[in-house]
Parts: sequence; C-alpha cells; structure tokens
Amino acid sequence: MKEISASQRAVFDYQQALAFIQDGRMTEALDSLERSLAADPNHKPARQLLASMYMQSKQWRQAEALLRDGLKLDAAQPSLAMTLARIQVELGNNAAALATLKSSLSYASDQADYLAFLATMYQRLGQHPAAIRYFQQALELAPGHGPWLMGLGISLQADKHTNEARRSFARALEAGGLSPATKSYIESWLQLHHPAD
Repeated sequence: MKEISASQRAVFDYQQALAFIQDGRMTEALDSLERSLAADPNHKPARQLLASMYMQSKQWRQAEALLRDGLKLDAAQPSLAMTLARIQVELGNNAAALATLKSSLSYASDQADYLAFLATMYQRLGQHPAAIRYFQQALELAPGHGPWLMGLGISLQADKHTNEARRSFARALEAGGLSPATKSYIESWLQLHHPAD
C-alpha cells in the first residue's frame, strides 16, 4: 500500500471525526480532529470543528489557543478571528478581542457582521469615535439593521452628538429586531431628548 501524504491523512481523520460525531462518539471525534491537525495544521475545517467542540464543552482556553494558532498560520480567516474574539469576550478580555478583530480587519472590510462586532468592541472600551465609524460602515453594507442602529445611537450619544443619536435611535425603532428591553430604553431616551420647539 502506497504511503499517504500528511494532507491526505488529515482529510481522512477529519472525515472519520464527522462519522464519529454522527454516531455520538464525541471522544473519538475529538481524538480524530486532533490527529488531523497534527498531520496538517493548515486543515481549516478540522480546526474550526475542533474549536466549536471545545466551545460546546466550555473548554474556552483550548479553543482560544487553537484559534490563535490558526490565525498565526493564516490571518486571512475573518470567521476564525470573530470566533476567537467571541471567546476572548467570554473570558472577560475585551481588549484582546478588539486586538484580534483589528488584526484580521483587512480581510473583512466588506463584511457587515465583522465591522459591527468591531464597532461593539470599540464601544465597550469607550472608544466611541471608532465605534461610530465602524457602525456606519456596517450599516452602509446592511442598511436598516436595528441593533446596529441602536449601537450607533449609543456611541453618538456618548460622543455628545445628541441630534444624530436621536435620528439613529428613531431609525432603530423603525427597523425593528430589538429586544423589548432595548425598545423600552430607546423610547424612554427619545422622550427625554425630544428636540426643543
């Protein structure tokens, strides 16, 4: 039997892992995915699946290390960067999440979800001018997204742009997609900040 290459071995182990998952054999699936990545660290589907399995079992540190290694091998993976940033938020490290998103931004400048997540991280760290810029870019790509309009309104308000914040909050209400608590907050804010006659 001829020798199989490392990349073929990785594909075989990955496919075996998928079969184990279908059978509910998670321990064997984890072992197969780890073997797949040992054979070929560039096997992206194996890395993503293993990271998601770590996350499902709340093994945040293992998932974080796995995704960070993946981005070191290839930074042009915005979905990996977003997943890593979510884990870093889960671990209470907003600054690391922001750094992760910034590092892959050049590969995601046309992805509204990515830009809005980046804006949210800037907002959480009190960097409202940057948050405003990226919320606006996200909304150019996907206009009328209620939660992002809400986020834009919050940063506009924090940056003392009350009129623009009012417009953004009003548009968020029109767009919908908000939780009842968020909707109630906006309505109260708009009542308190109605324009002077």
